Amino acid sequence: GAAGSRLGADATGAALPLLPMELAVRTVTLGALAWQDVVAQIERLSGGDWAIRFENAGGGGRVSVPAPGREAPIVVELQELNLAPLFEPGAEAGSDRGTPDPREIPRLDLSVEALRLADGSLGRLRAVTEPLPDGLRLRDVRLNGPLIDASAELTWTREGSGFEAMSVVGRAKSSDLGELLRRGGYYSDLSAAPGTVGLELNWPGGPGE
Repeated sequence: GAAGSRLGADATGAALPLLPMELAVRTVTLGALAWQDVVAQIERLSGGDWAIRFENAGGGGRVSVPAPGREAPIVVELQELNLAPLFEPGAEAGSDRGTPDPREIPRLDLSVEALRLADGSLGRLRAVTEPLPDGLRLRDVRLNGPLIDASAELTWTREGSGFEAMSVVGRAKSSDLGELLRRGGYYSDLSAAPGTVGLELNWPGGPGE
């Protein structure tokens, strides 16, 4: 090319538009969570944001990443999310599958059409994260499904020493508590038992402890 031209620019020096691309990834991990055989379409939008659409055995979803310097959350929309691996014995002990550092999690606007814990769907989840100096806060957490109507706020912090702490304040109402527990993978002999629960919990450790 002409002298002075650069990669990603035309002869006038103007940046060339990036074409959409497709990637196939065998495994994507986030702490103890994993997605297998992911196929993603990635596109840079005119304002500098990135749009990622992906599919896998769990149904896939969409991620919108704001341009650098733009004060906006990463928007994540998933068709399905199974949290069961977070609660498996040794989930945090794996050399490369421990829980993420809450101080490094960016601002997120998360929605999940089918939140699962074990084999049963609990309902639709919505949550927004708010970074803190030593961790993050999940606000506007809502879980709505045929058996549950819940709202909560969670705080997850980690000190420089590695000490972690969690706090949860919330309220949940269920039309059938026994069936809800069974869908979550817990044994229950309750049947057609409605219930309302208020929570205010604090404990040392991460979300899987």
